[in-house]
Amino acid sequence: MWDIIQQNLRQTLDDLTRNGYSVCIVEEVQGPTQARSRKDRFISGHAHPGSPYVFGLVGADHDLDFPEPMPVVGISRSAKGYCIISVLETMKTYSTDDGLTEEALVTKLRTCSYHHLFLHTSLRHNSSGTDSSFTECHII
Repeated sequence: MWDIIQQNLRQTLDDLTRNGYSVCIVEEVQGPTQARSRKDRFISGHAHPGSPYVFGLVGADHDLDFPEPMPVVGISRSAKGYCIISVLETMKTYSTDDGLTEEALVTKLRTCSYHHLFLHTSLRHNSSGTDSSFTECHII
């Protein structure tokens, strides 16, 4: 019976993280409780597209295929051009590219996948005062 439940949980986590969702697993503390008292709970796991596996839900015979970590990306603009910062939370690393043209920024965004994209308020309008053409890449 536990094998079926574990398989269903694993499949549900896979489906959710594959579609970009983060999942927090909350469990109830087992043990004696007083009548009408609040149940104690704790966070036992967290799965997200960059790290879709949770301890205890991987069978011993299951071959793990860890995906490439997906970054969180932030974009801003200054007098030097556009700046893109990519943070790999699971690897605790970041990279930055500064002085990019709008075309270079659009190319970078279209050729990479990312977990979240954050746009700085400096990107509301381009130098001509109209909406910037790369906002079509705005995916959150």
